[in-house]
Amino acid sequence: MESEAKTRGNRREWVKNAAIIFLAVLLVLTFFSNTILNRSLPEVATRDIGSGTIAARIRVTGTVAANQNYEVSIDESRKVRSVMVKAGQEVSTGDVLFVLSDSKSEELENAEDYLRQLEKSYQEKVINSAGSDYAAEKRDIELAQQALTEAQDTLARLEFDTEGYEKAERAAEEAKNALREAQRQAEDLDYKITDAENNVTKAEAAVVRAQEAVSEAQQALSDSGYVRVTQEELDKLNRAKEEAEKKVREADNNLAAAKLIYEKAYNWIHARAEYMMKQTTEYKSLSEREQHVFLEEKRATYEKYVMDLISDGKLFPYDAKPGKIYHGDYVEDGLLPNPEEIARYQKAFDEMSPYGATSKQAALDKAKEAYDDAAAACEKAVTDDQRYALGLQQVQLAKEDVETAKAGVELAREAVEAARKEKLEAERRADDLAEDKTRAEEALEALKDKKSEYDSKAGQARDAAQALSDKLFLLSEKQKADGKTAQLDQLELSDLSGQIERQRQKVEELDTNAAEKEVRAPVSGVVQTVSITAGQTTTPKTAMATIELPDMGYVLTATVPNEQARRVHTGDSASVANMYWGTQIDATLTAVKADPKDPQNSKQLTFSLTGDVTPGSSLTLSVGQKSAEYDFVVPNSALRSDSNGDFILVVVAKNSPLGDRYLATRVNVTKLANDDTLTAVTGALNAGDFVITTSTSPIKNGDRVRLADTQT
Repeated sequence: MESEAKTRGNRREWVKNAAIIFLAVLLVLTFFSNTILNRSLPEVATRDIGSGTIAARIRVTGTVAANQNYEVSIDESRKVRSVMVKAGQEVSTGDVLFVLSDSKSEELENAEDYLRQLEKSYQEKVINSAGSDYAAEKRDIELAQQALTEAQDTLARLEFDTEGYEKAERAAEEAKNALREAQRQAEDLDYKITDAENNVTKAEAAVVRAQEAVSEAQQALSDSGYVRVTQEELDKLNRAKEEAEKKVREADNNLAAAKLIYEKAYNWIHARAEYMMKQTTEYKSLSEREQHVFLEEKRATYEKYVMDLISDGKLFPYDAKPGKIYHGDYVEDGLLPNPEEIARYQKAFDEMSPYGATSKQAALDKAKEAYDDAAAACEKAVTDDQRYALGLQQVQLAKEDVETAKAGVELAREAVEAARKEKLEAERRADDLAEDKTRAEEALEALKDKKSEYDSKAGQARDAAQALSDKLFLLSEKQKADGKTAQLDQLELSDLSGQIERQRQKVEELDTNAAEKEVRAPVSGVVQTVSITAGQTTTPKTAMATIELPDMGYVLTATVPNEQARRVHTGDSASVANMYWGTQIDATLTAVKADPKDPQNSKQLTFSLTGDVTPGSSLTLSVGQKSAEYDFVVPNSALRSDSNGDFILVVVAKNSPLGDRYLATRVNVTKLANDDTLTAVTGALNAGDFVITTSTSPIKNGDRVRLADTQT
């Protein structure tokens, strides 16, 4: 029986343990299944929904440029000798921009060649025309042709280096400019010497003023009457002060002791005197202010009068008899004055009243006055000593100022000598440059003679060509008058004559332009670019320089995406985001156009600028609507949309036995305004809701999610 019972007990124990283990395993599996499930959920980042400010503005950055530029160019190829301006320089109408060489342009040489070809063709046409041989005219034409050939040959034989002449001309001009600059520097040094000499005079005057200041400081110290106080004298004064202070304490103690003994009695005398004064007809007839003066003036007299009444037995403020106190001014039957009390009141009057014979108050006042005198003597001694020391310091400082001023004189004199040496050096340099200028001008004069001869022969060649042309023209006219030239020949000759005349005018125009050695600014403005350097040859109709026209205003152009361009409108005012204090720039949006580089996705914004604008500077502009406050603002990344419209997903927490679960819940919204990062919305929202901004995988309405900062 015991064995069976034991076996049944073991079985029940085993069943119980198995049940416990099963339940424990079930609980563990339930917990870990929830953890594994949470780990598999999409992780989301959230942000709380609240109020905020939306400014539907955009920022753009661009470079300031002139609204209009003028390109400076010429109509021929000319060699540039000097460039007189540089980028960023302001110029006025008529200022010299470029200096050109004297050499013929390629266009002039080509025009002269073409004119010679036309004249030769005209000559051949006239000679070969049908009719009389016109021997005399032909002979004249041959002679003219011969003269032209000889003139051209002579011109060709002349050796004239145009480039060398230009170089000599430049050298002479540079030498003249260098001499002018050296002379200007020498003249400037005259002013420098004068200034330095003036500084010497000022420094010497400063020495005199400083010496006068020393004398004044010494005199002021002497007149002040201040003296140095020895420590022995100061100790003596302090001892006198301490002794006076000791007497004040003694007098104060005496007064305090007298008050303990006699204050009550004296107060009675004092009060009785004041009572008597106030009962007088004179007192009652006075004003309140006059009554106060009356009391102070009469107090001594009345206090003495009261004391006399007490002494004469006519006033009894004391005990005349045991058990009785009399305060009247009469004597009762059988009562006599008490001598001891009279003596006590007399003592109280003498000790306490300022008018008493042995007044403790008067003694205290006298002791205090003596102490004040001793303290004032000590203070005066210390003050006199300090002021004397200060006066000595002022004298010393004034003497140091004298030395400083003298050093200033020496420095000023050294500056004069340095300026004079610099002037001598500048004059020597100017003399050397004057010699260089003379040599350069002599070399240029020698070349000028050759140039004059060359120009003379060139003129003779032109005259010979003109004479030949005239003779050919006369022959042609004669042939037309005689009617011996065919109509076709006449037409061709007439056409050639017109071409020759037009070409001659072109040559003369180009020749006249060749005489122009300077290119001047046709407008006023700021040089933006210079496209050519000294020694280069110009290209006809090609800009040599570009001039900005500030009077036409400035613009700034920037490119933005189409989405940003929709936030602005033509006429909007813009503010400068990177403007420094003291500057004032106004910007207005004047045009919104498709971007030529990306017309499908971008727009080009053009702003008109006025105010303190610098061309070439970079500005950042802010343009668009004004900022506004909204109840619900969410990040742009939180907005979603489908066929049903715009919506956001908010996180909703659900309680469960195993903890909170989070669900993504759709909330339909309407967009009110937005900027680059935030959007203002309206919908079934509450302040403090958490909106989902990003997730690790796609989610939809009703999906379970886990928060990025939640560990499950």
